[in-house]
Amino acid sequence: MASIIKYKSRNGKKGFRIHWYDYHGKRKSKVLYLSLSQVKVIANRLESEAIQIQHGLRQCPGTLKLITDDFISTSKTDNKSPQTILRYEKVFKPFLAYFGEDRSLSSIKSTAIEEYKAKRIEIDKVKPVSVNTELRHLKALFSWAVKFEYISKNPFMGVKMLKVDEPTVRFLSKKEIKKLYKVIKKEKNQRAWDLVTFYLQTGARATEILEQGGFTWDSIKNDHIEIMGKGRKLRRIPLNDTLRAILGSRREERVPFPYTYSAVSQSLSRKLFHRVGIPDANLHTLRKTAGARLIQKGVDIYRVSKFLGHSSVKVTEKHYVDLLKADYQDMSDMLEGSTPSASRVTEHTGSGWNKVA
Repeated sequence: MASIIKYKSRNGKKGFRIHWYDYHGKRKSKVLYLSLSQVKVIANRLESEAIQIQHGLRQCPGTLKLITDDFISTSKTDNKSPQTILRYEKVFKPFLAYFGEDRSLSSIKSTAIEEYKAKRIEIDKVKPVSVNTELRHLKALFSWAVKFEYISKNPFMGVKMLKVDEPTVRFLSKKEIKKLYKVIKKEKNQRAWDLVTFYLQTGARATEILEQGGFTWDSIKNDHIEIMGKGRKLRRIPLNDTLRAILGSRREERVPFPYTYSAVSQSLSRKLFHRVGIPDANLHTLRKTAGARLIQKGVDIYRVSKFLGHSSVKVTEKHYVDLLKADYQDMSDMLEGSTPSASRVTEHTGSGWNKVA
């Protein structure tokens, strides 16, 4: 059976050492600097894998399908969000179909990845920005495989991202927001009213207020709600009277918003926004609009960044660069009014300004 013992490196770093027998019956060991629960999962996997291979129930380790399955399993143990797991599965599916589930991970080189990248663009007609997202997820998979010694080198290290134009941040104008609510009211769509309002007033990402994002009645506190954001970072958003009223009216529901991401996206992005006449808007547009409204109302960029749960203020600046430029112009106009309008004065000859200090 696999055994786990505490381990401490020479520089004092604490971890665990796993001892187990591989499918050849050879005793092996590995040191991992992870939590005990994570190490236990890996130890059980290594032991189970060896037994299954010995009995012909599983292929030798290193095949693409086995690695992706193990990566996803470990990601769940690491408490990755359900939405992240879904993205991994979506990205891995065409990759497995292209290379084959039984393909050895070590046989996949940078040149083969470049060919796959070209196929996704030219044949599958995937947008460059989406291909870049796929490449980042696949690079994470291979980096994980290197870390756990399935392969010695990550072939994605030599693969460059595609050049893409910086996307224009789409947010709703006051007129569009008014039109959106007018259509919702006309259709007597209370669910849409509640969701749109919650997104606009919290700046939440699409899944952050849904059950799959971990949002339940336990997330509702006396004066705020707790949202689990990217990287499993918890942030608190104060409750106003409008949000309290919405939550109060939904108390009979199992969770505040018992809908899947696909259902919400279908109802709002693919149907409602089209009927309103803003087909280029989506769920993320509502989050962008929340940030834009705060900036337009004069809230400083640092507070907006914290409210939206961005990893850094640089991310916020990148998303709202056009609004910030306009804001800087307004500041310049304000300062212009603080000086006299005359721009020329008569200077005395010998004023001394031509001398170098």
